[in-house]
Amino acid sequence: MVVTRWCRGEIAPGTWRWLCRALVVQFLGMLVMSWIVRSPEIHRATPFYHYVSILGVGRMGGNAGAWVFSACFWLFAILLVPWHTHIIRVVREANRGAAGVLIPLAVMGVVGAALVGTFDPGQMGPIPRKFTLVMHGIGAACAFSGHVFVAFLSWAVFALEYRSAAAERRQEMPHPGKLLVPVVILALTVVGVAFSGFAELAAGGRAFTEAGGWSPAAQLFLGLPFWEWSLTLALMFWLFGMSLWWPDPLVRTSSEQASSLQVQSVQERNPSPQLS
Repeated sequence: MVVTRWCRGEIAPGTWRWLCRALVVQFLGMLVMSWIVRSPEIHRATPFYHYVSILGVGRMGGNAGAWVFSACFWLFAILLVPWHTHIIRVVREANRGAAGVLIPLAVMGVVGAALVGTFDPGQMGPIPRKFTLVMHGIGAACAFSGHVFVAFLSWAVFALEYRSAAAERRQEMPHPGKLLVPVVILALTVVGVAFSGFAELAAGGRAFTEAGGWSPAAQLFLGLPFWEWSLTLALMFWLFGMSLWWPDPLVRTSSEQASSLQVQSVQERNPSPQLS
């Protein structure tokens, strides 16, 4: 079955590239939709001023946008399964150890996204709010950290494989410097999240408030919500970059190498005539 093959990562390279783009469109599109159909009387969610998760608050209180938010993360988690299994299969051809590390990171990312979609951080119902808030926070931490480390590790494997490849193979591969751009942007947003998060914890959640003498602009650009949104968008940019600059296959199979050598041998025996 097609679904079974997809879950095992048996996807054509071109299809996988379109899956990268579909993930970006699906996630951002449904996130925007959850903001459009939100209930203003429940909360006023402003991107970059409030956390991403505020769009998922109030499911039991009649907030339609919260259900769109949940569906966004559930569908994202489902589509991530074939995405991750395919990239693990590709990396395994180059480095089995790295592929082994990617497996738990992929599980973290997928399960984390599903937890974010499942638990309402502002739960009003039979489940204690503290429990749902903790589970939502664990899910967000796993989703972010899992995919960030997948980005870093996959790029490192790509760069090492490119460095050790023959000149002929390098001409067929994208340069790793292209994919390095979204990876560096991702790293910078991680630093911003870490800085703002530690500052918030140290100040008891009031690090960059008006009471502390911070201007509205400083509250925006130094606050954790801004960096959480930035990290989310950086991950989407990295996903789109993977669709453009990730080499698939990463390593030539033995049959491909034999075919290439055969073609090269034929060309050497029958050189094309030179025009005078």
